[in-house]
Amino acid sequence: MKRIPCHIALLAGLSVLTITGCASQADVNLLQAQVQQQATQQRNVQQRVNELETQLRQIQSQVQEVDKRLKSLLQLSTQNTSAQSAQANMWSEMESMRVQFAKLQGEMDTLVRENQLAEQQGLKPEAVRALMQEVEDMKTALQSQLAIDFEQLSKEEKAVKGDQGAQSSDPAQALYLRALDNFKKRNYMNAQSMWAEFVKAYPKHELVSNAIFWQGESFYQTGDFARAVLSYQDVITKYPKSNKIPAAMLKQGIAFKKIGKDKAGDLVLQELVKKYPKSAEAKRAKSFQ
Repeated sequence: MKRIPCHIALLAGLSVLTITGCASQADVNLLQAQVQQQATQQRNVQQRVNELETQLRQIQSQVQEVDKRLKSLLQLSTQNTSAQSAQANMWSEMESMRVQFAKLQGEMDTLVRENQLAEQQGLKPEAVRALMQEVEDMKTALQSQLAIDFEQLSKEEKAVKGDQGAQSSDPAQALYLRALDNFKKRNYMNAQSMWAEFVKAYPKHELVSNAIFWQGESFYQTGDFARAVLSYQDVITKYPKSNKIPAAMLKQGIAFKKIGKDKAGDLVLQELVKKYPKSAEAKRAKSFQ
């Protein structure tokens, strides 16, 4: 059965009361106020729906543009410096869009939850969810192409900076962070040199295995896959309790393939999936087998 809008029902009630003469002036005034309140609420909801839909269309346009650029960039060699720079910048763009999506999703969900009028007027939060998944798929493709775990890099930097808060004068952490900063700026050999210095100067530090892993990443990004393989192997064999083991196995498997050692690469990736089946690295490893 078709529902009658609230403000129409209130108007009907007002008319009946007026005609029968049974309502006091106070009753009439109350009903009029309720009608006006309903109409105002409906206008406000419609205005917010329109604003959110405009935001959604703008982000859709951004997604389409980034998708075009991504497809073009993925055709370039990952060892092309300008291509790497553009891809890394695109990663930042997609992270920014992810934040926009999350905010838009929250606003839409809140509006629908608090006011059923929003859904009746065409607000569709599922459209945002679909676009969010599209961006996540693009990020996965870009990360696989670059073979850099941007999120891992960001988390590590935050973790080290957090530790540094209590010991802001710690020279070991300061050196480690400088190396991370150089890596983020794609000064890979500077970063590698700093991490090597870190390992030599602070051999007992808890971040030594991380520093060796990131040396491997630096070699990888400059195309020195053989030395990258050796760095990852150091992490795997010398630091069996390191949290970098899954990442080192993943990157070693990929690096082996880069130098034409497909069989060795597959064996490492298979071992990764077997030992750490629920890890994010195992999921990525399957796409390289």
